[in-house]
Amino acid sequence: MKCIRQILVLVLCFPLLTVSGCRNSDSVAAGGSGSGFVGPWVNAVAEALLSPPTLTIQSTFERSSQSRDVLVEGDLYYVADGFLGLSVLQFTSYDRLIKVGEFHIVGGSGRGYSVAKNGDTLFMATRDEGIYVLDVSDPQNPVQIALIATDNDASSVKVRDNLLYVATSGAFRIYDVSVPGSPAELGSLAADSPNQRFILDGSTAYVAGFSQGLVVIDISDPGALRLREQVNTGTSARAVAKQGDYLFIGGDASILSVYWVDNPSDPQFVTDLILPDFSPVGTTHGIFDLRIDGNILYVADGASGVHAVDITNPFDPVVVSHVAIRDQALGVFVQGRTLVVADENEGVHLVDIFATTDMDGDGTLDGADAFPLDPTESVDTDGDGVGDGADADDDGDGVADGVDVFPLDPTESVDTDLDGVGDNSDAFPLDPNQTEDVDRDGVGDMGDSLIEPILQWVSSFDTASGQLRGIARDGQIIYAADGSAGVTIFRLDGLTGDFTEIANVPVSTGSEASARSVQLVGNTLLVAARTDGLMVLDVTDPLNPELIMTLPTPEKATFLTIDGDILILSDRNSLQTYDISDVRAPVHLGAFSAPTEFERVVVEDGLAYIAAYYSGLFIMDVTDPSNLKKVSGVGADGFAMWAIAKQGDYIFTGGEGSGLRVYDVLDVLNPTFVTQLDLPDVNLILDGNDQPPFKMEIVGDFLFVADGDDGLQVVDISDPENPVISTSYATNGFAWDFLIDGYTMFIGNYLDGIQHINLGVSLDHDGDGRPNWDDAFPLDETQ
Repeated sequence: MKCIRQILVLVLCFPLLTVSGCRNSDSVAAGGSGSGFVGPWVNAVAEALLSPPTLTIQSTFERSSQSRDVLVEGDLYYVADGFLGLSVLQFTSYDRLIKVGEFHIVGGSGRGYSVAKNGDTLFMATRDEGIYVLDVSDPQNPVQIALIATDNDASSVKVRDNLLYVATSGAFRIYDVSVPGSPAELGSLAADSPNQRFILDGSTAYVAGFSQGLVVIDISDPGALRLREQVNTGTSARAVAKQGDYLFIGGDASILSVYWVDNPSDPQFVTDLILPDFSPVGTTHGIFDLRIDGNILYVADGASGVHAVDITNPFDPVVVSHVAIRDQALGVFVQGRTLVVADENEGVHLVDIFATTDMDGDGTLDGADAFPLDPTESVDTDGDGVGDGADADDDGDGVADGVDVFPLDPTESVDTDLDGVGDNSDAFPLDPNQTEDVDRDGVGDMGDSLIEPILQWVSSFDTASGQLRGIARDGQIIYAADGSAGVTIFRLDGLTGDFTEIANVPVSTGSEASARSVQLVGNTLLVAARTDGLMVLDVTDPLNPELIMTLPTPEKATFLTIDGDILILSDRNSLQTYDISDVRAPVHLGAFSAPTEFERVVVEDGLAYIAAYYSGLFIMDVTDPSNLKKVSGVGADGFAMWAIAKQGDYIFTGGEGSGLRVYDVLDVLNPTFVTQLDLPDVNLILDGNDQPPFKMEIVGDFLFVADGDDGLQVVDISDPENPVISTSYATNGFAWDFLIDGYTMFIGNYLDGIQHINLGVSLDHDGDGRPNWDDAFPLDETQ
């Protein structure tokens, strides 16, 4: 018998690789190939890709345990953990993942190998202990509801139509899981070699049977499983994928085999592809998982990383891209334009598939193209699978584009008062002069001269140091500069608003080291830590923050201000600037020194406005961060400035004695004093000194002031030349810093930890059942 071989030449900066010759007689006989098999692709002309996909790691959730398999559903990532069990990650802003839940296997040697999900039930295959059945209706708290004991290690699971399919090292099994808490075995088929991954295709299961090669099982009757065929693939088969009538099998030595399975009982060998070896010296590589998306096969190739293989012509698969992985790529999952990779000892990677490609040549990069293979379409506003060019109702709201005032907004179609705001979003749909009523008092904001801020205590947490200062937030995770205790990380309870301390990163001991200010950039936290200088933390996993580096500074790092890719650090007698385009490796650019103390900074249009303590107000040109230049300034005249804020042409500064000064900076070369307001005393006297305002922030027409021992002040600045106290709030200690996020406020108290304050009368402004601090849209009851 004669066997057809393809010669594969890879010319992509890879070594020249060829495969030739015929399979041994065992594999031909086992495969049942007849003489001269050619298959439907011979003489066919495949349409070439206009540009191949590129693979670029965009973010990583790092971990010390083993990531073996990953399942993605919406923004949740369920990870089979080779040491611990199950980890539940959530996709957040900045294209990052954070851990939100976990299920630990207690005792025994069970390890998470594979996951499958059916509704709110998750099935996890483990080593030694079988299949864990978990209720994940609350992803933060997975609960075990059953355990299916298997006779051998369970390596892979899939669920379909309330049937659970399990590959173990000794058998292929099917269970009825229509009642998840009471699974019942229906049938099994013994295996002579450890089964690995498998796929379901109608009434057939294709199993990567390790030393058995390809195992084809008839699963039409779950109670009577039948072996249809077994093929010696020549390698230890670990993974399998199928497109059309072609089956792709991955094995050891990174060999990808292709079979034609038009008749599942008679698989026909097509070709082999030896993948290029990028594995580090001393490591091994082999194919552990395969995923197909369109005409691209993604290959998890162990220590050799992940390959993208063009399978447009299954007779001639071609490697078109590759991305290196830190340890071993064991699992892959395609989610839109993102490839999710389980990396054994290094966590989970999010890989951008189409970062710089335009496969259909329509001028829209594939990452932003809803139809990356259709040159006539690139946008699908309503997500109905029909491009806007051919769609008569682009936003899918049931109103044709020709009569829809907002053809790209599915929530709007009518604008009765013609003010540019749809009637559904317009608080005053018949009044062209009004659209919003933030305080819901029936008076439009355009005519509502004063919206009284009302501050309500929700919760507080007294940290060990009691020196809490700067604050940053990412969803329900709160990062706090906690003085001599370093950085303390909290989780905010979505229901009660209470704080739970989940982690801490200390600063040095026996010195003046003290965490004073924090700034969060993606999954990296920057910390001004006085004599410790600038700390850079990886907070990809907030439960396990890691110190990346510490950059010493000349004096005492106190405050951080970010302007694009530039960090300005107030370092007592100097300002230090850094390039943070790579935020995990800041590069020092320059410095400006003066015989004063630099405190808070605000930056706008290339100018930095600086509270410079007893030297008053500094205005500096920061367009060249390596060469800061003073433009002008105003002397303090005994008014030591700590805090600063800007709105329009007015600068507001806070100084000792709880004073507020206003300057007109329309002419930045000649700042002009406008007025001064003495802020009231609202706290008990904590010591003999009246502390100055330490932080200011403007929201709307209100200036919020952290006023030291005088608590929190809110000043109406609708008329900047005549500021008026709106309200005051007595904090537990020295109000040093705060963060305002919508209707939620967190206050850092020097003597009494962190406070959670609600802004407004209601804890749930839109009445949707979610409190303001857990609601991304606190004024929209539909979201």
